[in-house]
Amino acid sequence: MTFGSKRRLFQDKSASLRQTPKEVPRAPSPRPIDILHEFNRRTANTVEESSLIEEACRTIVDIGGYRMAWVGYALHSEPMTFKIMAHAGVKAFFQMPGKIWISWNENEARGLGPMGQAVRTGQACVLNSVVTAPASRHSNTKNGNHESVIALPLFVENTVIGALAIWSENEGAFGEYETNLLGELATNLSLRIAASRLSEKKTEAEKLMYEIEERYRAILAILEGVQDDITDPKRTRYAAVQRKECPSQVMQDVLSQAFVAARKDVTVLLTGESGTGKDHLAKYIHEHSTRANGPYFSVNCAAIAPELAESELFGHEKGAFTGAVHRKRGLLELAEDGTLLLNEIGELSLALQTKLLAFLDTRTFTRVGGETSVSVNARLIAATNRILKKEVDAGRFRKDLFYRLNVISITVPPLRERREDIPALVQDLLFELCSDLQCQVVPGMDDAVLSALMSYDWPGNVRELKNVIERSLILSGAGPFQLALVPGEAGFKDSPWKPDLSVGRKLREIMDEVVKSVCSNALRQCRGNKREAARILGISRDCLYRHMKRLGMDKEHW
Repeated sequence: MTFGSKRRLFQDKSASLRQTPKEVPRAPSPRPIDILHEFNRRTANTVEESSLIEEACRTIVDIGGYRMAWVGYALHSEPMTFKIMAHAGVKAFFQMPGKIWISWNENEARGLGPMGQAVRTGQACVLNSVVTAPASRHSNTKNGNHESVIALPLFVENTVIGALAIWSENEGAFGEYETNLLGELATNLSLRIAASRLSEKKTEAEKLMYEIEERYRAILAILEGVQDDITDPKRTRYAAVQRKECPSQVMQDVLSQAFVAARKDVTVLLTGESGTGKDHLAKYIHEHSTRANGPYFSVNCAAIAPELAESELFGHEKGAFTGAVHRKRGLLELAEDGTLLLNEIGELSLALQTKLLAFLDTRTFTRVGGETSVSVNARLIAATNRILKKEVDAGRFRKDLFYRLNVISITVPPLRERREDIPALVQDLLFELCSDLQCQVVPGMDDAVLSALMSYDWPGNVRELKNVIERSLILSGAGPFQLALVPGEAGFKDSPWKPDLSVGRKLREIMDEVVKSVCSNALRQCRGNKREAARILGISRDCLYRHMKRLGMDKEHW
C-alpha cells in the first residue's frame, strides 16, 4: 500500500469517526397510547385517589420510558404553592425530608413555570428545550438530563386542582400527537379523581344515614312502651301479665320467678307452649331490671333465613358478601346496655349456636367479614317452645349452650292450666282490640259467653284467645258480643246465636243469609271500607264485591 493510499484510508476513518456522534440513533419515542391503555388496565378496580395518581406516574415512567413524572396539587390556602402528591422516575430529585413544595408565583422575577401555566390557564404547557427556556428556574432541573417537559392540568368539577408533569431526556419529545394523547390521560385521571371523591362522599353519607337509622330504631324501642301508655292508658300488651293481675297461683309463681330474675343480671331461659306469652314475660323482666332504661329488642330466630341469621345477630363489615355495601351493626350491638330476646332459639343452626356460646363466655364477637373483636354489654333472654333437653339428646342443640342459657329457667304454663286468668285476659284484650278497631264502646260479655271461653282448652293459648276475641268483635258489629259467630270452635256449641234452620229452607238460602250477615257486620265495623272488610274476612276485595252484588248489598250505605 502506498503512502497516498494509507493517507486516504486514515482520512476516511477520521471522517467516519467524526460523523459517528451524529449517526447514533436516539432512544425510541415512547408510545402515549400504550400508557393510556396500561393505566386503564392497572386501575380497573382502583377507587382510592392516592392509588390512582401513584399508578399514573408509575405507568408513565414504566411504559412510556419517560425520565420522570409527578402530580402536584395547588394549595391556595398557602398562596402560590404546589404539594407533590405522587411521583416516579428520577427519585433523587424528590428524596427530601418532610413535605415538598414548589413555587408557582407568577410575580417572581424568573417567570411562570410549566406547572404554574397549566394551572393558571387550564391548558397544557410544553417546553421542548428546558435548558434554554427562561421559565425554567430550577438549576437542579437543568442539570438533571431533562431536555423537555409537558404539564397537563387536572380538573374536578370544572376547577383546576393541580397538574401532571412529565419530563423527557429527549429534546422536542412532546409534539402534537404526544400532547393530545397525554392530554387524554390527564382527562381520564381527572375523571377518576372526581369519581373517587364522589364515592368517598357517598360512603360517608351512607354511613351517617345508617348510624342515624340505628339510633332511631334504638330510640323507638326505648319509647315504645311509654308511647302506648301516653296515647291510650287502657291499651296494653297482655296487661294482665305486666300488671300482675293473674289470680291463678301458677301464674303468681311465674311472676315471682320473673321478678327475681329481673333483679339479677343473668341469662334467662323461658320455655312453654306456643302462644303462652313468653315474649311478653321477657319484656316484663326487662322493664323490672336495672337495664329498663336501655333498649329492648326481640327477634324470632325461626323467621330469619339461615344464611342471614349471623349477620342479623352479629352484624357484618362492608364487602363481607354481595350486597353488603356498608357496615351493619347486629342486634347484639344495638342492644348495648339493654336486653335482647332470642325467641325460638331452638331453630338456630349448630354453627350459630357455637358463635353464640362464645359470646356468652367472653362477651365479645366478630362481625361477619370482620377481623377485630367487638365487646358488647347486653343481656340475653332465650325462649323456646321446644324441650331443649330432648333437642340436646337428638344432637340438634349444643349441650354446653343449653347449660349456659339455663341459668334461670322459667316455664310459662298453658292457658288450660290457668283458666281463672281468662276473665282478666279477656277484659284487657277487649280494651286493646277495641282501641285497634276504633270501636265506639267496649261491649259487655254475659256469663254464658265467659263460661264458654273458660271451658275451652285453648290449644293456641293466649294467641288463640286474642284471635277469637278479635274475630268476634268484628263480626258482632255494633251489637252485643256474639261469640258463636266464630265457627268451628269446640267450646262454643251452646252459644245463643243460631241461623234459622226451619224445615223447608234450602241450604243455599241459609248460606246466603249467613254470608250476608257476616259481610254486613264486617262492612259496618269498617265503616264501609271494603278493602279493610275483605282483609278481616280473609277474602279478596273482588270476592267481597261479588257477594255484595249477588246478595243485593252493593246499594246499601255503611
